[in-house]
Amino acid sequence: MPSPSTPKLSRQEVLKIFRRIPHAEEQTEAVSGEYEEYQKQLRKTAPKSTSKDYSSEVTLDLADEDPFFRIAGYKRFEESAIVTMTGDERSVVREARRKAVVGVSDETLYACFAYTRIILGLINRLDLDRKFRKH
Repeated sequence: MPSPSTPKLSRQEVLKIFRRIPHAEEQTEAVSGEYEEYQKQLRKTAPKSTSKDYSSEVTLDLADEDPFFRIAGYKRFEESAIVTMTGDERSVVREARRKAVVGVSDETLYACFAYTRIILGLINRLDLDRKFRKH
């Protein structure tokens, strides 16, 4: 995944989102109020849609928004994480990925792949684990 020249989110914002993503029902309920407020703000600023292809429009919007309940599909978040995080913070991503695996479902696989893309992006950007790579 190519990295943007200017990330959408700062390192602190990325880490805050990793801490906020819920991994249990109680945690989901805890952030639902914050999510509703965020959605209200988006609706106030979003242009009214006249497009017939609503599905692709939602996908484009999702790629640019900040995640609340999962990171899969949030391309700009993934890019920001890869560009701003340090190598030592891979453990944060690994732990979030571990917690995201709560069962077997499409959503779990998408989340796992998204976390893995971030980890691989960090490894490549920072040239980490050189001794384990083939030369």
